[in-house]
Amino acid sequence: MRRDAPQKTELELKQGKHVMKKPFLLFTALMLWMPCLVHAASLSAGFTYQGRLTDNESPANGAYDMRFTLHSASSGANTQVGGTIQIASVIVTNGLLREELDFGASPFDGEDRWLEIGVRPGGSTNAFTVLDPRQRLSPSPYALFAPNAAIATMANGVATSAISATQLNTPGLPATGQVLAYGGTSLVWTNASAAAAAWTLNGNSGTTPGVNFLGTTDNQPLELWVNATRAFRLEPNANGAPNVIGGSANNQVDAGVVGATVGGGALNTIQTKANNATISGGAGNIIQTNAYNATISGGSGNSIQSDSAWGSISGGFDNTIESGVFFATIGGGENNTIHTNALGATVAGGSSSTIDSSGSYATIGGGSLNTIQSNAQWSTIGGGWDNTILTDAQKSTIPGGEHCTAAGNYSFAAGRHANAKHNGAFVWADSSGFFDFPSSQTNEFAVRATGGVRFVSGVDSNGVPVAGVALPAGSGSWSSLSDRNAKTNFAPVNSRELLDRLAQLPIQTWNYKSQRESVRHIGPMAQDFHAAFAVGEDDRHIATVDEAGVALAAIQRLIQKVEQKETEITELKQRLEKLEQRMNQNSGGAK
Repeated sequence: MRRDAPQKTELELKQGKHVMKKPFLLFTALMLWMPCLVHAASLSAGFTYQGRLTDNESPANGAYDMRFTLHSASSGANTQVGGTIQIASVIVTNGLLREELDFGASPFDGEDRWLEIGVRPGGSTNAFTVLDPRQRLSPSPYALFAPNAAIATMANGVATSAISATQLNTPGLPATGQVLAYGGTSLVWTNASAAAAAWTLNGNSGTTPGVNFLGTTDNQPLELWVNATRAFRLEPNANGAPNVIGGSANNQVDAGVVGATVGGGALNTIQTKANNATISGGAGNIIQTNAYNATISGGSGNSIQSDSAWGSISGGFDNTIESGVFFATIGGGENNTIHTNALGATVAGGSSSTIDSSGSYATIGGGSLNTIQSNAQWSTIGGGWDNTILTDAQKSTIPGGEHCTAAGNYSFAAGRHANAKHNGAFVWADSSGFFDFPSSQTNEFAVRATGGVRFVSGVDSNGVPVAGVALPAGSGSWSSLSDRNAKTNFAPVNSRELLDRLAQLPIQTWNYKSQRESVRHIGPMAQDFHAAFAVGEDDRHIATVDEAGVALAAIQRLIQKVEQKETEITELKQRLEKLEQRMNQNSGGAK
């Protein structure tokens, strides 16, 4: 005669509780916890014992001696049924163990049985630690070969009322339409419709959205657990969308928040009234009270503080949007801060950069240790290191560089130690030295280029410069490109005619209307110059190369005239000398 061991446990998740479909074994000790399952062995009294063993609340690993005994009662002495199974050096890996147990068929006579388990370290001579309580062995809901089956005859039916509720060990008689099912510890009567509405582990078909669903119908949260730890939580709200909390069980959405999401990670928090806020993941991130519609995409230690609605931190470490900042953005990096009331401000990344209070719509693109001070609205630092836009310097720009400063509205500073001190000043400083290169007045264009300056206004088909000017290093005057190879359409100059025209050219002193009257200049008007010599781009400008060319041609003509005069003078001197000689001769003859 044989008796089948119970089947291996099957579990399903229902409203956060384990509901057992088939028998299971479970035992607990003060220092050890070990849920175990039993598995049927076909046509045998033996069964497979599976369990989980913990040591000091951690999964056990290594070898353990184990002792198994069957009992007729859940506690008490003199209750052992059958023999003792003692197994030495059972290997436990990550807390899991599996052993075959066979007490023979005789202990299983239809009465309840309890399994007692003793454990000690492998190879130890110490006494076994008995785990309390004993574990009840529930019979399988079916039997392949029951006791006395060998002498049974064919049963063609069961007489009416031959099997009673007492014999089935069920709580009372069934109602109309109920069926017999296993309730985890015993047989129970249940509605057939409820059993048919269960979800299976192998997929479902023929479902109707809104009618068939997994979830709750009350106002309690729904949780999904993994390895005995919460991994996902849905929190209902009476006034809107549910809160969705994934990841670690220590992620939190405070009470009263509507429509918030924590996608994963650990130690992330969304506080009260931060409705529709999102923390996608990372660790130790926080969206504080009333920062509704705010987002932290990841990273760690990032914070959007109270009342900073629609704020966004994409990631990075220890970045902060302070209180009362709407629409602010930190793209990433580390230790970047947007201070109070800096509406719409942006720090794209980098390290340790700051937009101070009321720096609305200011932008720092990256770099490190860059600062836009208070009320410097709409100003921009593109990157670089230790650059500063000072207080109230609105709409100013530092594209990058090092130790640059913009202090005036609409000012621009770039390079190294450039200092745009005045409104509208444009300051470009090269890399020479550690000295500031400041602007000297409003709307100034100031350049420090100790290696020289070039402006190229034309190139050939190969990109070679063919027109432009240069201010060589250390020089105080501009040099125009005048290479013969860059010129064409040569023609001689009639210097006599040019000198005559120059003699007729009006030359005056004057001042520009944009300058003070005390600042005087001397020279022709562009219209007169163009009319006299027909050179240059138009009649409103005089090119220095043309002015110099006219002067050189005139000088050449003057030199020619001087040479002619010198020749005439020489000839006159010679004639005079001859006349003097004749006069002297005539005077001598008279004596």
